[in-house]
Amino acid sequence: MTANAIALIHGPPGTGKTRVLIEIIRQLLRRKQRVLVCVPSNVSLDNIAEHVASIPGISMIHTCRSSRFSPNPKPFSLDSLKARSDNDGDPSSPADQSVAELIHTLSGISLSASSFFPHEGSTGAMSNSAIIRSKHVVLSLLINTGGRDLRGDCGDFDVVIIDNATQVFEGESWIAALKVPKLILVGDSNQLYPMLKNVDGSAVIANGGLGSQPPQMTLFERVRSKHGDKVTLNLLVQYRMHADIMQVSADELYLGKVVADISVAGHVLCDLEHVEANEYTRTPLVLMDTTGRGITESLYGSGTFKGRTTMMSAGPKSWINMGEAQLAMAHVKKLVAAGVDINNIAALSFYDAQVALLKCLGDERYPGLQIGPIDAFQGCEKKAVVLSMVRSNPVREVGFLKDVRLMNVALIPARHHLCVIADSSTVS
Repeated sequence: MTANAIALIHGPPGTGKTRVLIEIIRQLLRRKQRVLVCVPSNVSLDNIAEHVASIPGISMIHTCRSSRFSPNPKPFSLDSLKARSDNDGDPSSPADQSVAELIHTLSGISLSASSFFPHEGSTGAMSNSAIIRSKHVVLSLLINTGGRDLRGDCGDFDVVIIDNATQVFEGESWIAALKVPKLILVGDSNQLYPMLKNVDGSAVIANGGLGSQPPQMTLFERVRSKHGDKVTLNLLVQYRMHADIMQVSADELYLGKVVADISVAGHVLCDLEHVEANEYTRTPLVLMDTTGRGITESLYGSGTFKGRTTMMSAGPKSWINMGEAQLAMAHVKKLVAAGVDINNIAALSFYDAQVALLKCLGDERYPGLQIGPIDAFQGCEKKAVVLSMVRSNPVREVGFLKDVRLMNVALIPARHHLCVIADSSTVS
């Protein structure tokens, strides 16, 4: 809050970056400052919108035209507010009053119909710029901050906050940064890189890793490398994971400085209501080692399983491991049998083909089981995570499993229990 032009918030997984961000917005509003909050993806935009909407008395707008909103932010979308202003603009009309009352009910915000419609005596609907200009907090995809909605007469901002700033290229950050006298960047330089897309839609990791692109520094990393702790708030207490799950990342990537809060350091699955205690629910970290069991990887493009044809493609190649997928579902079955709610479990993998196979095995049997790739799960969490590493070969080829950032993201979503299924002779 006291920084003059730029400030960084660096937070490892589970350290409360979003809570800190929301409190910063709250304090800026108390100072009568106007805030533009930018994020790189629709998922993160919906997530931050839900949290911002919880601030009492918030005057906000969500500029994305996606249909992927959660229920809470929906009344704040530009399209939603614009539709309400497209009536005759008479704030005294019963329809307009009903709309305002509905917004008040949904959001808990004290608003009058005139907040959304032209001043008395004017004609026509409010323009997008006028609607945006009337709000104190504006949420936007970073790439859209140079678009028409925010390029017109939408008012000046005092502060721009870029969440997940370590996942965007420096040039993208400058689109928003040039709009304000003060910039706050939030992120973790040990999580996912910015991504490029090939013409076929497949992902390329730009900062080394899988892609052939030269390394590109993010604005977050550039500022941190030049100014260090002088402009950086480091969050070092995590409130998500059991200490054993956290320890690998803490030691390898965060120099052992991150510690688990006492409220989570020892929690396990059997601490949850209706979950029985057994060898799995009492154990936070499980390695299911497939070495010597004849379970190996295969290179896969498309195939059939259980009579269902599933296209399994991940750009030039994707790997699959049938044995690991079956073990993953068997472990999920044991957790569910012990009383763990299926909605609290996720099955993840690094490879799209393996994700497709896991879905073939699990979708019908466990409708609430969340199955997906590692990169799409960043920022999410589950009480139990089953991770299939896939790679198993005599030459110890691990592909992009050697990317420490990607591995970090794979290990950190689990709160109480993490089961890693791997061939230790390959991946160790």
